[in-house]
Amino acid sequence: MASSKRHLTAAVLAFFTWALCARTAAVEFAGGTGEPNDPYLIATAEQFLTADFTVPETYFRLCNDIDLDRKAGPLTYFRAHLDGAGFEIRNAISSRAGVFGGVMAGASIRNLVVADVDVVTTALPDYPGSMLAAGGFAAENFGIIENCGVTGVVVTWRVGTVGGFVGGNAGAIINCYFDGWVIAPWEDKVEGDELESAYVGGLVSVNGENGLIANSLAWATVLGNRGVGGLVGRNAGTIRNCYARGPVVGQVGAGGLVSENTGHLQTCYAASLVTGEMRGGLVSLAGGGILGSVSNCVWDWTDTDCHWSGAGIGVHGIRGGG
Repeated sequence: MASSKRHLTAAVLAFFTWALCARTAAVEFAGGTGEPNDPYLIATAEQFLTADFTVPETYFRLCNDIDLDRKAGPLTYFRAHLDGAGFEIRNAISSRAGVFGGVMAGASIRNLVVADVDVVTTALPDYPGSMLAAGGFAAENFGIIENCGVTGVVVTWRVGTVGGFVGGNAGAIINCYFDGWVIAPWEDKVEGDELESAYVGGLVSVNGENGLIANSLAWATVLGNRGVGGLVGRNAGTIRNCYARGPVVGQVGAGGLVSENTGHLQTCYAASLVTGEMRGGLVSLAGGGILGSVSNCVWDWTDTDCHWSGAGIGVHGIRGGG
């Protein structure tokens, strides 16, 4: 009899354990199994903040607008696939590197707007600015970000790679935008050598050799010291069919589209007011314009208040692009 009771008790405990786990799994997401044709459905801020985006080949989809209510995003190595389905993530705040941290190779984020983001970040005293990157969407991208946008403010101090959307890009950014403020003014001294903010861009700080930015825009106020670009600070990859509008405020070497170009600019334009010494309407005069290729790219003399550029063609009266 005692043995039967023990078996019954074990069976009951096993049942309730299974039932509890089943209920937990059922409420973890709004549905789905994480497979490509049946992604996990995210409907609440809690589901978004507790989702494990570090597992490769796991699929997620938003099914509602999400208000993070001034909470930080996952800030991790994003290795999964997320379809925003046209919804918004609102009111995110970050003291480090945007909502998604780093988007890794093989990962993708599509069809998502991050609205009213507030990124305020400072490098640690022992690490100069080049050690950190910051952006409203993510600090770095090695994967694919497509049909996404960010509105808000990115403010940094002693951070050397700062973009409104992404800090450093070595992947693909397609059909994306940033609308807001990028503020990165800092100066520091390390063993007697003065360091200044390395590169600041309205959309991306540094677009690496393997980086692609296509069909994208920045409508931003961008403020920094050196290496400031309305769209990108430094381009070593490919930028195609993009434009920038809004003030570009730099001390030396500001560019309406990019500050430094050693890569490829194709069919782009700038209509950004540019300030500072050695400024350029499209590419700064200090920015290696002749080192890269530039085709079918223009800047607006009137809006940039600049009649010279390291590359491109100056025109009068661009009024397109929104």
